[in-house]
Amino acid sequence: MYARFDRAVEKLASAKGAILLLFVPLIGSQVLLRPYFPHETHAFINDWAFICLNFMYFLFGFVLLGNLKVVELLVRDRRVWLGATIATTGLMYLSLKVFNYTKTAWLIYDILALLMSWSIGLSILAYAKKYLNRDNVYRKQLNTAIYPFYLLHQPIIIVVAYFVVQLQFPIFLKAFLIILISLILVWIIYQYLIVPFNAMRLIFGMKKEPRTELTTRPVYIFAFWSLFSRNKKENHRL
Repeated sequence: MYARFDRAVEKLASAKGAILLLFVPLIGSQVLLRPYFPHETHAFINDWAFICLNFMYFLFGFVLLGNLKVVELLVRDRRVWLGATIATTGLMYLSLKVFNYTKTAWLIYDILALLMSWSIGLSILAYAKKYLNRDNVYRKQLNTAIYPFYLLHQPIIIVVAYFVVQLQFPIFLKAFLIILISLILVWIIYQYLIVPFNAMRLIFGMKKEPRTELTTRPVYIFAFWSLFSRNKKENHRL
């Protein structure tokens, strides 16, 4: 049965740009569920519209990426996905201006936002498969860091944004500062408070490493402190 369904997906993908039509069931899920769960809380008990939407994204990814022929077709149509992403993003904000931020404007905005989110996901997958699907010396390290970065990024962003938004800077500069400062803080926490300690590694979903590997890892903060202390002692003797 699944093989028949897989062939149907492959046939759909063979038509240029047709995979965009999968955003229709995404909209359908929101039409059915959003009236009963109007507020996006991300909670399991009172936001089934959001849960259903993201579960469908998960299923679509499983179906599409599980078929190598479909993946090739996604790469073939990468410019279609990118064009749809750019077009829907522009139309989203144009609709608010044209309809003067009315209820109709926000309805059109929400529909276009779903199409934009689907097309941008396809764009990322297609361009990554085309240009990033190769190994390099940093792949293993970056792959290991994915889950800790995922767990840390949101609380760090919230704390950083709390202070940055109060600055009298242009909005684009504020956004840049939030991204930059958050990235640096997450990297510092990951590199110096998680990676060197097996207990922290387990908490953040990383594999344990032999103690010899942990002790030989260059922890630059402690190395700098040791060097500073040694120089201080030598100066005191002089």
